Amino acid sequence: MQIKAKRLLLLLVAANLLLGSLAVGCEQQAPTMPLVIPPSEETVAPPIIPFSPSSTYTHWGFSISVPSSWTFIETRNPETGGGIIDLFASSSAFNSLSITASSIEKTGGVPDIATEAQRQLERAQKLWGSIKLLDNQAIEDDWDWFLSFDSVLESKNEKYHTEIYFKTTKSHFYIVQLSFAEADRDAHPWKEVVKTFTIS
Repeated sequence: MQIKAKRLLLLLVAANLLLGSLAVGCEQQAPTMPLVIPPSEETVAPPIIPFSPSSTYTHWGFSISVPSSWTFIETRNPETGGGIIDLFASSSAFNSLSITASSIEKTGGVPDIATEAQRQLERAQKLWGSIKLLDNQAIEDDWDWFLSFDSVLESKNEKYHTEIYFKTTKSHFYIVQLSFAEADRDAHPWKEVVKTFTIS
């Protein structure tokens, strides 16, 4: 009788451990994403949606492929006939790729890219305080203009790198901004993702 009681106790302990491990295995935590949307724009997609491993996102005349673990926020802007796609590689808002698309027809023609690059630079200086400019020039490849700089988040004493690509087509103007912490430079395929940006 004593042996049976010991066996029963052992079986109960094993069952509890098995149920406990199943509960832990099923637990999922959604990444914490900052959701900052100007009041004039409307969100048209759920704020956090993972991409499937081989998917491309096609909208506003472009497509891009990202790792399946990345999430995105889509914001439409009726005034510009386009919007913003923010792709997050992690829960940090700084480890992200932001694509802004604007309709040439709605915004009144092709913008001066040098002027727009200067605007982006001034915006960055307000955000970061001081930045180290690495590149700011017209380029002759898949993009029309390239802007790049390094910055430091003083509150955390962390270094960040930013690259901004500009592209104009007959129908749209695109700004693709890539930002990441220097500590995460090799953690994600940043440049590979940018290279998948294509005009559809």
